[in-house]
Amino acid sequence: MGIAKCEQDDHHHEKDGKNQSALGGVLAKVARCCDRMSVILAQSVDMSIENFAEPFKDYISLSSSMKKILLNRERALETHELALSIRGKKETSLNAIKASTTDKHTIEVATAALENAQNNVDETQQELKEITNSALNEKKRFKVEKQKVSIK
Repeated sequence: MGIAKCEQDDHHHEKDGKNQSALGGVLAKVARCCDRMSVILAQSVDMSIENFAEPFKDYISLSSSMKKILLNRERALETHELALSIRGKKETSLNAIKASTTDKHTIEVATAALENAQNNVDETQQELKEITNSALNEKKRFKVEKQKVSIK
């Protein structure tokens, strides 16, 4: 391809070759072709490096965002497990109160505490689901984006 390009361009530069000997003209053509081919090769290498480096930047970005999401998920999981533990203690406490007293106010306070603990469990579980979905959506988004790029 490079030689054909050189020969095509040489028809435009015939004037240069007329004043040189036959061997000098051939060597001049070879030199011009080599110069053009080195430029084309350099451009090709630059494009290859760019095409090679860009996906790595994307994977690094994905890794960074996934790391943040997974750290948030880990914290949310710990919070959810703590909420479950607190709810269990409130439930045990309510059962102990019901077994030991008939005071309605004390039972109502313990029941309200258990309901609050259950609400907290529900909230932390919802947060955990949202973070998990966020991680899965990020992975899907990256995959779709890479497929679009590879199609181009």
